[in-house]
Amino acid sequence: MFQVKFADIGEGIHEGVVFKIHVDTDGEVKEGESIMAIETDKVTADIPSPVSGKIVKMDWKPGDRIEVG
Repeated sequence: MFQVKFADIGEGIHEGVVFKIHVDTDGEVKEGESIMAIETDKVTADIPSPVSGKIVKMDWKPGDRIEVG
């Protein structure tokens, strides 16, 4: 199992809000495919999957505030 973390995308951003989830639990995802969009005060950024596989669990939902790391 691989856990996806909100990586540091630069610009001094330390947190963001889940704007949209692009995949469903139990769905397949390919490496590099966008799994969610994170909105910050400066940018809305798509977060790509670092690996190919099946989404087993999604701990976030739109509107959740998340921190880098």
